[in-house]
Amino acid sequence: MKLTLFLILTVLLIGTLSLHPDFEQYKKSFNKNYSPEDEPLREKYFLQSLKTVNEYNSKQGVTYKRGINHLSDLSRDEYLAMLGHRSHSTQQTEPKKISKILNLPTSYDWRVHGAVTPIKDQGQCGSCWAFSTTGVMEGGVFLQTNQLISLSEQELVDCDQEQSGCNGGLESEAMGWVAKHGLDKETDYPYTAKNGKCEKLHDSYAAKCNNHTQVPNDVKQLMTACVKYGPISIAIDASHESFHQYESGVYYEPNCGNTDDQLDHAVLVVGYGSLDNDDYWIVKNSWSTSWGLDGYIYMKRSNENNCGVLTDAWYVTGCEVNTK
Repeated sequence: MKLTLFLILTVLLIGTLSLHPDFEQYKKSFNKNYSPEDEPLREKYFLQSLKTVNEYNSKQGVTYKRGINHLSDLSRDEYLAMLGHRSHSTQQTEPKKISKILNLPTSYDWRVHGAVTPIKDQGQCGSCWAFSTTGVMEGGVFLQTNQLISLSEQELVDCDQEQSGCNGGLESEAMGWVAKHGLDKETDYPYTAKNGKCEKLHDSYAAKCNNHTQVPNDVKQLMTACVKYGPISIAIDASHESFHQYESGVYYEPNCGNTDDQLDHAVLVVGYGSLDNDDYWIVKNSWSTSWGLDGYIYMKRSNENNCGVLTDAWYVTGCEVNTK
């Protein structure tokens, strides 16, 4: 009897430890359910996030806002595990310059032109490299065939043995794999957010792009490549709390790195524009629509190369669909 009463009181005590009203609202807003053992820790991480978000947003003269999102209950290590871009193991050759476009548009958005699939969600898997790769392929296929096909990230995670699946990979190498093997549709090889056995059928693919080319480290060159060749695969330094908490506005992080060894997250440039005379890149992330601007972020556009947007940018050509 005493043991039963003790257990009941323990359960009730655990339940009352997580009654901060903001945390309760957070759980409802993002449909969060935790085990009794895990909930106090998630509340701790959430309240830490809420504190830093409110402190930052109270500052004057900031160009972007932070907010609470579905990742606000993660530890620092859990967040970093989602950043799966791997740096190059060998020195890259100097990219060739892209020929100029007369009257380069002051703004451009491939979403408006139909070259971008809806926002996806990589989950708790460091597969951003696969999402950036499919994103640039999807855009390239659309530009050259007028067909928008959502391609399989899971196939890359499972089958590209040169990469490390949920433990990271390199987009340019994955593009080389796709040139050889092609990719299935996402519906035919759906995403599971975990490493699995390769289920690819021999010579089976929905689309492929035969060539991938690096963009020179220059703002006008990246703008030109984006307009001429479609969405661009890029890698950035996303290790900062500011990126984790981004909500809206033009993102600028003074402590961001921009050298190859400092880049840790792969995303997709789908256009560019300006907000209150502040130039930005339109960047598609793979963290669901609950993060940022419905899954997107506006990142500072300048030759300062904040967070490394210009450092490791790639476009594709020679794209085709399988008509067999």
